Amino acid sequence: MTIACLGWGSLCWDPQSLPVVGDWHEDGPFLPVEFTRVSSDGRITLVLTDGVQALPVLWAELDATDLDQAISALANREDVRRLGAIGRWPNGRTQSSDRWDNSGVGHRPRHRRRGLDGSETRHGRT
Repeated sequence: MTIACLGWGSLCWDPQSLPVVGDWHEDGPFLPVEFTRVSSDGRITLVLTDGVQALPVLWAELDATDLDQAISALANREDVRRLGAIGRWPNGRTQSSDRWDNSGVGHRPRHRRRGLDGSETRHGRT
């Protein structure tokens, strides 16, 4: 199974223990990210935010054997205790789960072209 992680901000320039394979790729989906949350260390943080302009995010393949392992790795890197806070696609729904694909350039069609079985990101919406 090949799994990618969608990322922005410090996740990309400081992945720490996240098992990224190779480089972050700049041709990711467009998602509405904005500086709208204060992190536990007081920094203003980029998160998914309804109602803002979608911007391109990065993606990288993860060294993970299954989606549960990938989710745990991202949760560990982001210091997230509730694994349900980590978004994933496909997410088991039969209907479209691309809530933020308002740019016409979503990751659902792209992830198959890249040979990926799924992708994940931290929800962090406001």
